[in-house]
Amino acid sequence: MPGHDRGSISAFVVVLMLAALICLGLVVDGGQKIRADLQDLPPTIDLMTAARALGIGRSKAYQLARDGEFPVRIIRIGDLYRVCTADLMKVLGVEVSESAS
Repeated sequence: MPGHDRGSISAFVVVLMLAALICLGLVVDGGQKIRADLQDLPPTIDLMTAARALGIGRSKAYQLARDGEFPVRIIRIGDLYRVCTADLMKVLGVEVSESAS
């Protein structure tokens, strides 16, 4: 099934869990491991992974992306929509430091 590979599901789980922990106030400076996991995410993720993290359904996500109104920067490659992971983290209130490698 397109858009349902293991990588996008695991990226979604990491993003969703971290957002939930931050909202609950359970991640503070001791969250280095979680931040390190987030830094391991690819620079872009698929539209549906970002949409699920934001609580947006499939149809609405594609409509917003098509109309240029998705709440996170979209990179369009032909018919493929990719979402900038760093921008998604900012929208979710997750601070991920840039690595100097």
